[in-house]
Amino acid sequence: MHSEQWIIDAQKTLHVSAEAAASYAKAKELLLEDVNAFLTSHPRLAWLIGGNPLTMMYDHHRNHIDFLSTVFTFQSFDLLAKTLPWVYRTYHAHGFSYEYFPVELDAWKRAIGKHLPPRSSR
Repeated sequence: MHSEQWIIDAQKTLHVSAEAAASYAKAKELLLEDVNAFLTSHPRLAWLIGGNPLTMMYDHHRNHIDFLSTVFTFQSFDLLAKTLPWVYRTYHAHGFSYEYFPVELDAWKRAIGKHLPPRSSR
């Protein structure tokens, strides 16, 4: 699928309620702590982050949660679709393994399931 089509599809199909966006923003610190703890304890962490310092991963997680909070609040899913490939390529170019991203996504899903009300976590 071409990136232009992906952006159009994101604009048409993705939606986060105002309530869910507010819940996400309110729980940002708890979510961030859980994701950092999950990844930090991963047995293959050094390989996943390409030997980079933990601060680089922590900064990425902070940027991730702040960016997504903005996307959810303003329903800017086209911005997400435009930015995601750049983030993926940039962190990989800095040594992060491609396998890091599914592990990270799993960590975010777990944290959201743990800290957000069921209606807000879908």
